Amino acid sequence: MWHTIITSLPAMISAMLQYTIPLAIISFIFGLILAVLTALIKFIKPSENKLIKYPWLVLRAIADFYVWLFRSTPLLVQLFIIFFGLPTTIAIHCCRYRFLNEHWGLCFRNHPFSLDVSPTRSMGCCFYIELYD
Repeated sequence: MWHTIITSLPAMISAMLQYTIPLAIISFIFGLILAVLTALIKFIKPSENKLIKYPWLVLRAIADFYVWLFRSTPLLVQLFIIFFGLPTTIAIHCCRYRFLNEHWGLCFRNHPFSLDVSPTRSMGCCFYIELYD
């Protein structure tokens, strides 16, 4: 057991210095910038000029929602969503559009002057995707 720990320790320290510490520093810097911007948006009163007041109120509502979202969910749930849910969502989204682009390309190549909706229906897509994608 100790032999395994001693032999793998240099690789673990190298990975820590190469990946973990820089990632932690970059995350800390971006988190600090986001926290300062959110605090400034929440606590600075906008002027009475309507061109500045209403966009500022929208930014304040976004900042309030951001703070509410991250304060009201447990950290473990956030980590599960980020590490398991987000990559799956991105993969499904990208794959779906690549697949639809190929089908729409074939549809327009075969029928250059008409909009044929049947290829999307043959893929099993819903009515919404037929009309808007």
